Amino acid sequence: MNELRTMIRRLRTTTRGFLDDGADVAEQLLLRIENKLDRNDPEDKILLETLQEAAECFESQPSKELLMRLRACKDALLKRCNPLSMR
Repeated sequence: MNELRTMIRRLRTTTRGFLDDGADVAEQLLLRIENKLDRNDPEDKILLETLQEAAECFESQPSKELLMRLRACKDALLKRCNPLSMR
């Protein structure tokens, strides 16, 4: 669980950070969690779609909207890693 939490925290949510290795980090996280989430669940579907879009953003600057969705994704995933939180 600590390794997953570390991967989630590495998710880049600023333009400068994302341009460094944001697409790679998003892809690594997506590969790690895609089988653990349910595409039929609306919240999970949004998380997966956001990570997928970020993973495909290799040669272009991420939009402000994508970065905002990545921040929300990061927060939601970190909450799920907290054993005291309820989904």
